Order: sequence, then structure tokens, then C-alpha cells
Amino acid sequence: MNNSVLSMLVGRKLSDNESVIDQGYSGKNQATAGCFIKTQAVYSICKGTVLSVERDPNTSAWCVTVWVNSQQWVRYCYLSAVKVVVGTEISENTPIGYAYKNLMKFEYCTATKSKFPVRVSTKQLYKHDPTPVLSGQIPLSEVIVNA
Repeated sequence: MNNSVLSMLVGRKLSDNESVIDQGYSGKNQATAGCFIKTQAVYSICKGTVLSVERDPNTSAWCVTVWVNSQQWVRYCYLSAVKVVVGTEISENTPIGYAYKNLMKFEYCTATKSKFPVRVSTKQLYKHDPTPVLSGQIPLSEVIVNA
């Protein structure tokens, strides 16, 4: 993982051998289609607009979905409290909220179909392995140019 991206997400400098990822993307079921990260505070890792702030009726935890561009969204899930509202334009390091029991789930979604669809507001999104985003291999940018 890219320590600079993870440091931004958790809001503090991480040492090289500090284990932040509690569980990685398994690709096996909807519930684990993301990376679980140990932290208290959660911060934005990119620019974007808050598309949705929803509460899970089963856990009462919050999930914030951020629209990055027409093909990329990120989701900050398992939050006990949120600090943003729908429509807010955010930048890197914007406080998103607080992790539920010191564990949050980071999800990466695109418009490209996968076996893990998720409905957010009026959008149909698809979850993908977030580790390339957290490692810096997939940049989150305001504009994607198709090759």
C-alpha cells in the first residue's frame, strides 16, 4: 500500500511497518468488497462531491459516497458519525467522519460492471478491488481521458 494515500485516509503519518489494513478485498461476497482499515478519524483521499450519506439499517453505521468523476466513486463506510453533507465539494484531507468501533471500510466503485453492484441514490455503481487505489496504481482524478 502507498503510505501517503493511507496516511491521508487516516489523518496521520504511518510508519512503513504499521499494519493499517485489517482485511483486504476478498472478491467473494458483497460484504467484504472493500478494504477494512483500523483508524478513528477518516479523511478524504481525493477531490469530489458528496453524492450520498446513508445509514445502514442493520448496523446503524454511516456510509459516505463521493463522486470523483463520471467513472469513479469512493465510499467511506462503517462510520459512527459523519462530518459532510450531500452536495458538499470536498478536497484531499477533508474530514469525512469517524470509524465505527475504530474500523472503517473503504470501497472503490466505477460504472464498469462487476459482480458487486451497489445502488447509491439514483446511480447504479459497481464495487471493484480498492487496493490499487490505496496503493496509488489507480489515480483518482477529476477527468478520465479514454485511450
